[in-house]
Amino acid sequence: MFPPATSSGYSFEAAILPELDQTPLFNSINFGVTPFLQEGQAVNGTVLHVSIETLICPSEIIPVISVGWTTYAGNKGPPRGVFPYRGAFPFPPDSPIGTQGFQDGTSNTIGVSEWLLGFGGVWGGGTAGDVFAISEGFAPLDVACMNYEPSSPNLGRISKGSNWLDGEYAHSLYNHVLSVNDNSCTNSGSIQDGIYSADSRHPGGANTLSMDGAVHFERSTIELRVWRSLGTRSGGEVIDGGSF
Repeated sequence: MFPPATSSGYSFEAAILPELDQTPLFNSINFGVTPFLQEGQAVNGTVLHVSIETLICPSEIIPVISVGWTTYAGNKGPPRGVFPYRGAFPFPPDSPIGTQGFQDGTSNTIGVSEWLLGFGGVWGGGTAGDVFAISEGFAPLDVACMNYEPSSPNLGRISKGSNWLDGEYAHSLYNHVLSVNDNSCTNSGSIQDGIYSADSRHPGGANTLSMDGAVHFERSTIELRVWRSLGTRSGGEVIDGGSF
């Protein structure tokens, strides 16, 4: 079975630590407390500040603040909103799944993608990895986000990639609402009603990991229809193998 997108608030990356030669770190985590609540942060304070080399792209710029960064996020798929896609990893109350749960095929479902770490919301600096809290007005959120100018006044912003221990959007999970290197936005700050886009510092695209274990470089020019199809495990879409 594949790990869930989140379990008791903990990320799929936390679940696979033993497979990353990080068994001592895994054993040091108290999974009995929620990681993002005050109690969980106190009990797991040391782990929260550990950045794992395997979870960091060598081309990324790591902030000096130690919060357990990750430049790789799992494909959750939005749980609600206009794009109710099922991502690669099951989300409670969905049951755990194996390869048989991928009706679209594991080779046609992206499980993990790169994304840029955000600096602006917390640490100051650039905006490439930030998630902007915007008000979509009369436009759908995806349209408003796609056309949003990062230098415009906004309602706030959060940073992607901090902390890998948390199994939630912005921390360790992204979605396929918009394409590679597009903006990331929340609806007036609502975390669940958000767009968390894949991106990287590599020219023209980002590396992705399909659920069959293959790595692909997905270009920013990929059709949005194809990108969204690659974000579902059982959407029933037909994808031409040459389109990604």
